[in-house]
Amino acid sequence: MLSNLFPNFFGANDSGKSMLSTGGNAGQINGADRERLANASQLSDTPTTQSVFRLAENTGIIEASTLLLQEESKLKLQQQDTALANLQVRVTHAEQSMRKAKQYKETIAKHGKNILNHEIESQVIQHNLDGYQSAMQLAESKILL
Repeated sequence: MLSNLFPNFFGANDSGKSMLSTGGNAGQINGADRERLANASQLSDTPTTQSVFRLAENTGIIEASTLLLQEESKLKLQQQDTALANLQVRVTHAEQSMRKAKQYKETIAKHGKNILNHEIESQVIQHNLDGYQSAMQLAESKILL
């Protein structure tokens, strides 16, 4: 059959064999028989109006499914982008909070050191004052004697 339709590809006297396959009849191309070729193209050797309509309907369904999947993919990507943006905002807020907490701790530590130094200085002054007072009392007691 194919030798009648395509004499350049299949010799007119190939007796069912072709240069495109290693045996069988002219309906076999690279090992695919007529039914498999017909199923792959979804049209029979003699297309009917119904088979053409069925093929057109299947093509429309495939195209519509493709468009719907593309739109769904776009929406999912937008959702992922939104979720990523929200996550980035949360990370930024967490970093800012951690910086503020660190500054707060440093401020407390700084003031704590100042307070501690002040207390030490106050104690030294108090000890000096106590020493002066005891020296004054000793001097007063010697004067009064």
